[in-house]
Amino acid sequence: MGELNKLLALPLNEGDYALAAAELGMKVGLPEPFSHGAWFQSLTATFSGV
Repeated sequence: MGELNKLLALPLNEGDYALAAAELGMKVGLPEPFSHGAWFQSLTATFSGV
């Protein structure tokens, strides 16, 4: 969670988030209708139980 929050705190654009996902080993497409940034944000909500 800490690393994900640090990633989201950076001033990144969607291309940067896509690169981060690839670097982290994401090998499948995003679930619709998420962008990479929105998907990372939804993960923080899911993991924190919000």
